[in-house]
Amino acid sequence: MKALLWLMLLTAPALAQEAEPAPEPAPAEVPAKAAPAIPKLAVTATVEGPAVDEDPCSDFQYGMGSGPAVSAFEEGGLGRARRTCGRSEVALAIDAMLAVDLANFYADIVLAGVLEGSVALGKRGEIFASFEFVRYDLVFSALTADSLGVGHLSLGGSGRFLVGKNFTLAATGQVVLPTATPLYHHTRPLGFDVGVSGQFRLHRIVQLHAQASFLSSFGIGPGPTQPRAGASITVGPEVRAHPTVALGLDLHAMFGYAGPLDVFALAPAIRFSDGERFGFEMAGTIPLAGRERAQLALQFRFSVRLGDIGGYDVEAIRALEKAEMQEKAAARKAKKAGEG
Repeated sequence: MKALLWLMLLTAPALAQEAEPAPEPAPAEVPAKAAPAIPKLAVTATVEGPAVDEDPCSDFQYGMGSGPAVSAFEEGGLGRARRTCGRSEVALAIDAMLAVDLANFYADIVLAGVLEGSVALGKRGEIFASFEFVRYDLVFSALTADSLGVGHLSLGGSGRFLVGKNFTLAATGQVVLPTATPLYHHTRPLGFDVGVSGQFRLHRIVQLHAQASFLSSFGIGPGPTQPRAGASITVGPEVRAHPTVALGLDLHAMFGYAGPLDVFALAPAIRFSDGERFGFEMAGTIPLAGRERAQLALQFRFSVRLGDIGGYDVEAIRALEKAEMQEKAAARKAKKAGEG
């Protein structure tokens, strides 16, 4: 009997362990819902857009043109305002200029094909070149004459030295080389200009650009040097009505180069882009006052942006604008509640 009791005592823990219910299996982990992938274009708008990046050049990270209208009267674009925001791109342009002086029985027609290129120096500048690979001049006067050949070659660069809250300033300059051999027989002009340009963000879709420059030229060769010097000022707004369409309107003035007031002109421009790399621009310069004899200068420009770009996603920008409007409305409501 004692042996039976000892046997029951020894087997009781084992039986109790077998009777204990098995622990419930841990619930399978539900994978966390993956965050929706943000399109590359939206990243550009939210991370590098105006809401975070105060640099106004961040608004032009794709093929849309920026800065002043590019048509100009002086040879090789001397004294022409340049964009502040550098980029890497290649462009093909058609330049045209018309000058008519009926009182003196004079007319001049200029047509040129221009190849342009620029290389960005990081985010702070660029080097650029412009070459009239073909140029045709036709002059009507007492004696009619024409010429066909290569035109001017311009080389230059710009560098931003100040980036502030919604504005940036750059130093810029270029030299115009006397490569237009059909136009000159004895003395050939060599010109240069230096200046300061600025880009200012007034609103998400409105920016203001401006440039003040000093320009000079002199002749090289057996003839008279005819040195000249003057100043030019360009200022105007640009409105990106849509990510694919922008409008510009500049006031351009030049002083002291060949007279007290060389030209005071209005320069409108309309620009298009596919929202990625391609851009197209139609620009004109119309003199309103001054000694400039030309009535009109035009340029049609096709460009391709090179290197890394940040596209412009319409829906992402609208979502960002809506969020900013809601934030402003909440701030106004909180201010009224505080005043009450």
